[in-house]
Amino acid sequence: AGKRPEKLSRLIKSIHDQNITAYEIIVAGVTQPRTDVVYVPMPEEAQKGQIAILRNAAAEKSQYDHVVFVDDDIVFLKEWYEGLKPYADQYDILSTKFINLDGTRFWDLPSNRW
Repeated sequence: AGKRPEKLSRLIKSIHDQNITAYEIIVAGVTQPRTDVVYVPMPEEAQKGQIAILRNAAAEKSQYDHVVFVDDDIVFLKEWYEGLKPYADQYDILSTKFINLDGTRFWDLPSNRW
């Protein structure tokens, strides 16, 4: 099974807690089967850390126009979806700010250092 099932369960619960009328949760890689997710078994790709291949496979399975990619160490705040809705149809790609539980910025902060 996946390496961090407790984190995945916490993430899935935070998705279910959003006020989204129609959605699906797709997990690509290795995990315990669940009735509330679409599972795309890809153990070799997961073992090799081929994140882009896993995400592309999940996107191909999706039946909706909007796709959100997250890792199992993310938990959505209850107001995340409501805050995203006004902007969802205005962009092809949209990112939200990630914050740590203590309120500091998550390591994802973009920069122009590249």
